[in-house]
Amino acid sequence: MPKILIADDDVAVRDLIRSLLERVGYAVAEAGSGEQTIEMATSEDPGLILLDIGMPGIGGIEALRRLKADPATADIPVGVLSAQHEIALVKECVELGASDYLGKPCRDGWLLTIVKEILEISSHDYAFTGTQG
Repeated sequence: MPKILIADDDVAVRDLIRSLLERVGYAVAEAGSGEQTIEMATSEDPGLILLDIGMPGIGGIEALRRLKADPATADIPVGVLSAQHEIALVKECVELGASDYLGKPCRDGWLLTIVKEILEISSHDYAFTGTQG
């Protein structure tokens, strides 16, 4: 199973998501800031990034923008997790290249379903085009 990078400044949220993902067999890495997320996207080679919008430093929107602008990380699928539910924000994230947008809090089953679907779509795209995303 691919590694998932959880990017959230809230340690409790990261712990909950990590525990859930590890319980079903995913390898997990964790980042607590936008800068750390960008750095780890290259060093950890994740199959998926779960990115919170409200992080310190450059923040989730700018991290998403930079990840999608860099050829080394542009093909990594990004699922946005946020307690912010404004339509304009969801639209911006999707336009920047997010694979999905999940509101926090969300049920464990829903999160696992979305993770699985994003990874399946990503690997399906790779099989047909040679690129992820």
